[in-house]
Amino acid sequence: MTGPAKRLLRACEAIGLTPRAVTNTHAHADHFGGNASLARKAGAPIYAPPFEEAFITYPYLEPFYLFSGAHPIPPLQTKWLLARPSRVEQVIEGDRLEVEGLIFEVLPSPDTPIGR
Repeated sequence: MTGPAKRLLRACEAIGLTPRAVTNTHAHADHFGGNASLARKAGAPIYAPPFEEAFITYPYLEPFYLFSGAHPIPPLQTKWLLARPSRVEQVIEGDRLEVEGLIFEVLPSPDTPIGR
């Protein structure tokens, strides 16, 4: 389990809470690296936009494209660029997300990839 995921779970436990979902806004390895641990330890489903889902499910894609589609050199295969894969339970499509009866408005960022 990654350090931030451990700290999050400990903090939640300290106040009697359990993460109910993990929502990823984008697929940088240092942002979704704790997904697999949180899903396993807390049973929290993973949510992500369609384009990001590919990189979260197949994290090798990021260092691969950074090295022009060739097998990436070791400096591109660090935890900052190559996280553990995690299964996305629900792809976020449209402008709303419902999690356990709560409705969230989804706002695209200006640099969201085409096909969002």
